[in-house]
Amino acid sequence: MANKLKNLKLSPPTKEFIEHILMKKFKAIEIPLYSIHPDDYKNDDEVDESKIYKLFTITNPDILNKICNNEEKEIFEDERNDKTEIDVPRDEITNNNLIDEHNKGYRISIVLESEDGIHVSHAGVYGFSEYLTMYLVALIGLPKREMVLNNVNDRGFQFNLECLKKHNFIS
Repeated sequence: MANKLKNLKLSPPTKEFIEHILMKKFKAIEIPLYSIHPDDYKNDDEVDESKIYKLFTITNPDILNKICNNEEKEIFEDERNDKTEIDVPRDEITNNNLIDEHNKGYRISIVLESEDGIHVSHAGVYGFSEYLTMYLVALIGLPKREMVLNNVNDRGFQFNLECLKKHNFIS
């Protein structure tokens, strides 16, 4: 399996392709990049804030239910039962509101990066969905900064293979 992938000359998918999948398959909607505070992007070692170009969010309960596993749903139940904070109206998008809704499972957000302005080079997921994270890795791959391409001993490369297999992109 690794040898097959090593021999392929894969280019990252176009921005339009990934955005279309997010909107159609996951009913994601675009929200302003500033909905997440710029310092949060800078402090997130999994994204490169200089390459970020779009932010999408998923709030559809049916989709969230499908893309969250049982363990993630249990975490959300614990967070939702913790009524230490005053609830903010869900139609207001603020940084604190996003964080709260991510933690409670009411929302998952996806930040997209592009190195060349044409292709998606990385997607960061805010919130909890192993399914969505692995699906996006299968579609996009890991950024070069996280993976030594064609090195079967590299953990990032192995994770990329696992994501491709899980989502039936390879057998």
